[in-house]
Amino acid sequence: MASVGIKRAEYWIKRGETMASRGMFKEALDYFERSLFEDPSSMTARVNIWKVYLLQKEREMRREMRFRDS
Repeated sequence: MASVGIKRAEYWIKRGETMASRGMFKEALDYFERSLFEDPSSMTARVNIWKVYLLQKEREMRREMRFRDS
């Protein structure tokens, strides 16, 4: 039965990675959180949550720098 949860977690991780690559960070975080619900021991989901968080911060910083330069 545990393998079903792991398979679902892998599915949600793949969906989240797709959303993150499109710049849809909020949706990506939702998918990664779902994968953690399915498989709480998933380190991949935890790492991806941090990656998305850092990508969001990087985007915000670049946006602020553009406004400062103009």
